[in-house]
Amino acid sequence: MSVEMEFDENAVEGKGRAKRLRAYIDGFGRNNIFETTDIAYYQGDHGLYLLKNGSENDKALYKELTDIIADRQKRIKKRK
Repeated sequence: MSVEMEFDENAVEGKGRAKRLRAYIDGFGRNNIFETTDIAYYQGDHGLYLLKNGSENDKALYKELTDIIADRQKRIKKRK
């Protein structure tokens, strides 16, 4: 395993830990991790579900992360 992005239901805005998920996304972007490294994702029991159905900021964070993951999958398929 190369790197892991880990978060749980506490990543939603109301729980006060959205900054940690934001730090992962920003740090991975700054260091080209999304483009160059395999990533394992751990989202706790229902972290993505709560982000998708949370506040507008939660939804924006959900969309940003899922767009990144979808784009990575498209790039991987093109390489094959």
